[in-house]
Amino acid sequence: MKPVLLAALLAAALPAAARADDLCAQLGHAVELAKTDFKSIEGDALPSNNGQYWRSTIQLSAGDNCAVEAHRILTCSWEPSTEDDLKKMVASVGACFPDAQKQTVAVGDGLPPETDFKFDAATIQLGLTADVLSLNVGP
Repeated sequence: MKPVLLAALLAAALPAAARADDLCAQLGHAVELAKTDFKSIEGDALPSNNGQYWRSTIQLSAGDNCAVEAHRILTCSWEPSTEDDLKKMVASVGACFPDAQKQTVAVGDGLPPETDFKFDAATIQLGLTADVLSLNVGP
């Protein structure tokens, strides 16, 4: 089964308040872990040509859409996704962290800009490449 969009899956499974609370709680936990490392949420190692990845016990939707990269970054992705999905995710993360410093970063190549939510010792980064929505949490 292909990973599904966070919004679509959670909309079917949980009431609106529970969806927002769960996303906020999971991301809040990830932001705290980003201050040190993600070893406490790592599961089995995943095969990769580009680096070291582990399954994550933090999952933002059904399926296995999140992994830990090099003990330092929680990376999640949803495919296929659209620019509207990115805008919804940016709004959802913004609602979870209204006091975070929000920065929009142009990426070029006709792609929509990335959005970073910065904290004292962590960053949540959202972007869209081709038809893949990515959310990364790291230092």
